[in-house]
Amino acid sequence: MAKAENPIPEGFHTLTPHITVNGAANYIDFLKRAFNAVEVSRSPGPGGKLMHAHVRIGDSDLMFNDDFPEMGHRPIAEGRWPIALHMYVPDVDAVFACRL
Repeated sequence: MAKAENPIPEGFHTLTPHITVNGAANYIDFLKRAFNAVEVSRSPGPGGKLMHAHVRIGDSDLMFNDDFPEMGHRPIAEGRWPIALHMYVPDVDAVFACRL
């Protein structure tokens, strides 16, 4: 029998946060200075913004993007916390079947 493939990408944990910020490129610089973050990747978007960025701090990953209001991505503001959690599970169909 073939060995089951690990649903968690190498280097990731079960949960990985993904946030929307103002000034993602500057945020990368801050994370490098403050927490010795290592930049894993960045994907440029229109107008000099970043569509996606990925850094590693210690053994943890953080993903984020610039705000793109036209796509529904708005930055953190009072009463609003634009965060997504990427959750890796062995059987997504079974998890989906358990929905509320």
